[in-house]
Amino acid sequence: MAAINGHAAQLLAASGTSTTFTDEQMDDAGDHKTYTIHTAAHRYWDDGTAVVIQESQDSGSTWNAITPTAVQYPGGIITFSVARNATYLYRAHSGKYFTITTCGGGHEWDLTSALDTYDVTEFGQGFHSYIAGLNGGSGTIDRFWVDQYFWTLVSSGSARAILALYLSTTSGQRYEGYAFIKQIGNKTPVAGVVEETVQFTIDKTLYFNPGP
Repeated sequence: MAAINGHAAQLLAASGTSTTFTDEQMDDAGDHKTYTIHTAAHRYWDDGTAVVIQESQDSGSTWNAITPTAVQYPGGIITFSVARNATYLYRAHSGKYFTITTCGGGHEWDLTSALDTYDVTEFGQGFHSYIAGLNGGSGTIDRFWVDQYFWTLVSSGSARAILALYLSTTSGQRYEGYAFIKQIGNKTPVAGVVEETVQFTIDKTLYFNPGP
């Protein structure tokens, strides 16, 4: 894999009140298993409201509710374990989305994914034995100036947001998911700019999206 320039990265976030959408077209990724909501601005769904997916087998004349194998709320994606008929159409009949925007002043982010492991070593074993537990992730966001965006989340007691951590805006490669904002630290030097460091923990699932 080719190296990626860090200057092409980006940080997006969304929180607050979500907006209702109705009968949004879903685009086939080409494998007839993966479908993404067509309107890019509506791709970050509110997981507090169930999304209703519909299928049409007659070119859009009639629609019926269907349950996909998985629903990815951050990203607006549904997937099926088995390929669907290439002529079938899909739409997101109802749900809510968050408006996601660029976080001003962002100049660095880091993300660490982790897997819990549990020690199940028994008497008589010469080496430790482990079994896998739950996946998780955490990280930090560094910004050059301070505003009220993340501070409002923490002070309001909700502290939950959607994060889209772009490796490259050119390719669209990114990690995205819901996160809890754990801590905010400010640094104000005499000879320098004010900086803000935001610590977060991923809530539920962290997704990698290869773009666009």
